[in-house]
Amino acid sequence: MSISEKDIQHIADLARLGIPKNEIPFFAQELSSILQYIEKLNQVSVDEKQVEAYITSLHSQSRQDATRALWGLMQSKEMLEQANKTHNGFLQTKPILDKTNE
Repeated sequence: MSISEKDIQHIADLARLGIPKNEIPFFAQELSSILQYIEKLNQVSVDEKQVEAYITSLHSQSRQDATRALWGLMQSKEMLEQANKTHNGFLQTKPILDKTNE
């Protein structure tokens, strides 16, 4: 299937693309070659092929979404006691996205 330069201009107008006139033949050739490749793919028989969900034997593994304590209560208290700044039981750090620090 061959795409004309008029078709390319029409497609460009629909997509609101400003294609320079000297590049229209290039895009006509490129789009024609893409459509020829698609025509080849349409000729392949896939009737007797089995559908494969995964190419490899690897499957997605999911874990239960559950909370867990990273530190014991005693370790958290010790850490907060040694911190420079705390607020409501959390460590307080300098903001990293604050534009006033630039």
